[in-house]
Amino acid sequence: MLEPLKINSKDIKGEIWLSGQFGLEKENVRVNENGRLALTKHPIAFEDRSTHPYITTDFSESQIEMITPPCNSIHSALQHLDAIQHVVLNELKDEYLWPQSLPPELPEENQIPIAEFANDAAQNDYRELLAIKYGKTKQMISGLHFNFSFNERLIGELYNAQKSELSLEEFRNAVYLKTVRQLLRNRWIYVLLYGFSPISVSDQQFHCEPNSSSVDTFNNRLSIRNSCYGYKNHEEIFPDYTSLMSYCLSLETLIKNGRLASQKELYAPVRIKFDENGTRISHIEIRFLDINPLVSTGVSKEQLHLLHLIILAGLIVHEETESSKHNWQEIADRNHNTVALNGLNPDIKILTAQNTKMNAWQSAMQQLDTIENLLKKLQVIAPEYLESLSSIKKQLVNPYTRDVHALLSSIKDEGMTEFHMRKAKEYSRIQQLNSFCLKGFEDMELSTQLILSESIKRGISFNILDRSENFIRLQKGNIIHNIQQATKTSLDNYATILSMENKLVTKQLLNENNISVPFGYSYDSEQEAYVSYYSFNKKPVVIKPKQTNFGKGITILKDEYSELEFQVAIQNAFSYDASIIIEEYISGKEFRFLIINDDITGILFRKPAHVIGDGKHSTDKLIELKNQNPLRGTGYRSPLEKIKTDDETIHILKNQGRSLEYIPELNETVYLRYNSNISTGGDSFDYTDKIHDSYKQIALKAAQSIGTKITGLDMIIKDYTLQATECNYSIIELNYNPAIHIHCYPYAGKNRMAQTKVLDALGF
Repeated sequence: MLEPLKINSKDIKGEIWLSGQFGLEKENVRVNENGRLALTKHPIAFEDRSTHPYITTDFSESQIEMITPPCNSIHSALQHLDAIQHVVLNELKDEYLWPQSLPPELPEENQIPIAEFANDAAQNDYRELLAIKYGKTKQMISGLHFNFSFNERLIGELYNAQKSELSLEEFRNAVYLKTVRQLLRNRWIYVLLYGFSPISVSDQQFHCEPNSSSVDTFNNRLSIRNSCYGYKNHEEIFPDYTSLMSYCLSLETLIKNGRLASQKELYAPVRIKFDENGTRISHIEIRFLDINPLVSTGVSKEQLHLLHLIILAGLIVHEETESSKHNWQEIADRNHNTVALNGLNPDIKILTAQNTKMNAWQSAMQQLDTIENLLKKLQVIAPEYLESLSSIKKQLVNPYTRDVHALLSSIKDEGMTEFHMRKAKEYSRIQQLNSFCLKGFEDMELSTQLILSESIKRGISFNILDRSENFIRLQKGNIIHNIQQATKTSLDNYATILSMENKLVTKQLLNENNISVPFGYSYDSEQEAYVSYYSFNKKPVVIKPKQTNFGKGITILKDEYSELEFQVAIQNAFSYDASIIIEEYISGKEFRFLIINDDITGILFRKPAHVIGDGKHSTDKLIELKNQNPLRGTGYRSPLEKIKTDDETIHILKNQGRSLEYIPELNETVYLRYNSNISTGGDSFDYTDKIHDSYKQIALKAAQSIGTKITGLDMIIKDYTLQATECNYSIIELNYNPAIHIHCYPYAGKNRMAQTKVLDALGF
């Protein structure tokens, strides 16, 4: 008989109990417009599926598997899954992800394509074996796996509290084994609440293992996937979970006797997973999650909270030892199968450890009450978990509020294929509406989101070092780079960055290389700068801080301006730096050249923030209407920025003899900013293929003269169709941290895929 592991938890309190590592793996079958299995190859955009950390294939070429890295919270794991699915959906052309565990309409079995691993013969051979042994149709059943490992500090504190004779490593093994045993016993509770595979597509036949009766003989089925008709071993296989050694020996015996081809063929609802050396438990893999068709990611936070709470209770609550005449694994399997096939029955009963029957709803409620009391005892007050627990208990009180009933109602009204295809297209459409954002990471700058999205696609592992500062680490093989805000990389050294940041130094370096820059002077005091009013003699000027970016502190005075306006502009520039530059204003169009690794990646014409009149609405209302464009947002999280109605807007309108209340005539343009920065509401137009090549060569020469590999160069050009001369262009600045998203999602024009150029330059 198993000696129970007793956990002393009385001195360990608070949120440490909710810490750990969390990961998700989700399988989805690809389908075509009509809801039939897509027979196309795995998208080549995802490169080598054998080594890709996020996107691979499961059994079939048509079955995508998405894998998150280990995360520090359930919330983070869901964010990563959302992001990976975002990338997958953006690559699918006229195809969708079937949002159901049971397969869609399938072709003849011999036409179901087995996944092809070009450089991994063992993977191919294993899948061929499965096809022969279990049949391809059953292999197309999909689901989710929830991976979990305990916080090592928590295990250490528990160990110190036990005063156990076991070593720390033996205690650690015992913790995981007890957790697995309890998960196996209590998994029926999760299936009862979150079974989502009650109906299969018509004409699909599944057979119960080890029996052969038809699935259609059951009327209250809740989760066909989790039942004996789902994907499981042909015979009942019960590994020995009493110790790690006995577990490993039992699997070796099963393989030796030919009952399993390998450890991978053990389709247990919960698996023990080992580290790369195969000697130490790394985590547990929970495999009984149906895809939830009502949630875009296939699983909700509430569902994962329940699993986590069952894990914690399984670790801490005393383990009931059954008498030898009742095999606890047999009882656990019977409860699991009973709930899967009879979970819609309001009078469903399950077996207790003593092999007696008990009302399932009452038993589940008792266990959730135990969990709730346990959280109070441990002083775990995480609101999200408590809210989930409250919602789950309400479903036990009234089982008809479970989401599966909404699913059944929709299937009844629309049809199995029709409902799931509506959801599949809905999730795809929502993704396309916000395709520029990376789901789960929308709070980060858009340029960083683009880098992360491309990294997921290429199979580059990423880690968020500082989310608020958009600081990330990318790694693929031996290549590692730390990047901030997408373009602050190791490609440019600190001296180069400082040279670009200092506008005076930039001008000097460009001058030395015979590159045209505006004539002007630098000033270290306001009084000295005020006096220059008479030197410039009211000629158009630009007044700006010596060190600046994103158009901050810059004022352009083009028309007749007063001495007071001149002084206000100087004060504004000095508010951003101790030194300023006053230089001649160069007439012409301003263009932003994005240069990455000696290549012109994109060129934009940036039009200052403006509105165009309709003869009806005021300027203020026109701004409001223009800001409703979904491409406009704030904080560099959207392709374009919303136009602000601030003091500067009012001042610029006043200089034009207008106000926010002014009603422009039809097609009349009203400018709201002098500078053309996208960050202040400007519009971007791609001119990469329109500008004369001579200006591109000048831009490259300018970047090389500074020594920069990534820069946003601003050039004024009088006529971009004519060849460059000494007097028809001028470079006004080079920016050391250029936004790349403005070249990927211009107001009008071609997406220049700048994120791919950055990663190429970094050697990925």
